[in-house]
Amino acid sequence: MSEENQNKNYSADSIQALEGMEHVRMRPSMYIGDVGTRGLHHLVYEVVDNSIDEALAGHCDEISVIINEGSRRRDGRSVADGVMGADLGDNTMKTIMITGAGSGIGRATARHFLENGWRVALVGRRAETLTETAQGHENALVLPFDVTVPSEVNAGFATLRDTWGRLDVLFNNAGVGVPAAHIDEIKVEDWLNLSNINITGMFLCARAAYGMMRHQSPQGGRIINNGSISAHAPRVGSVPYTMSKHAVTGLTKTLSLDGRQFNIACGQIDIELGRAS
Repeated sequence: MSEENQNKNYSADSIQALEGMEHVRMRPSMYIGDVGTRGLHHLVYEVVDNSIDEALAGHCDEISVIINEGSRRRDGRSVADGVMGADLGDNTMKTIMITGAGSGIGRATARHFLENGWRVALVGRRAETLTETAQGHENALVLPFDVTVPSEVNAGFATLRDTWGRLDVLFNNAGVGVPAAHIDEIKVEDWLNLSNINITGMFLCARAAYGMMRHQSPQGGRIINNGSISAHAPRVGSVPYTMSKHAVTGLTKTLSLDGRQFNIACGQIDIELGRAS
């Protein structure tokens, strides 16, 4: 990508032209964008629903680059083609697990999927906030567990499998930040807590989802990781958070390659909190 394109913010009106650029076609795994927080839950839904153009035009003010539309398989087809339940039949309800579903982006996204006829597994540490997100919806499954604890993650995914039989989408959303500071002023325990949630938690949930999608029938699914513009243009004093989001991008790019043969698409949405209009 040219330096000019790296630094430019693209309006929604210029997305289709941008998608035609050679550098976009050469990078099939993903492109990610600064969408702010307004309408992000709609955007996640549209990414999953394979209608990204409508999502960008309808809900975003600015896009820094592009948002993932799936990896390419060895036969040249997009992994996104058919992975979102198209082979399950029209009467089969699709399922999504959302981590960090007790508040913010996770809560808004969960409610949006419920409103659109999905079965939604709500993950977070506190059952009471997840129950508030669910609002008594019959298709909500409250799964209170800590994403940093392997045994709890495995048990949570097992409960989903035993309840619904399959997982179509993981929105790997849970994450934390720390107050801005110079690196020598950051407490080691704060770094360890952040990296445990933002990196280990993301890894554990992606690992469990990948395994489930790989072995279920029909095979496949989609993993969407919540990244950050910080991995491309960090703010001053953001060393822990920026490091963790670089790790998320590495996870996304690698899984987008590894998942091809199993019909698993992995993408990422990068937002910049505090820049929403």
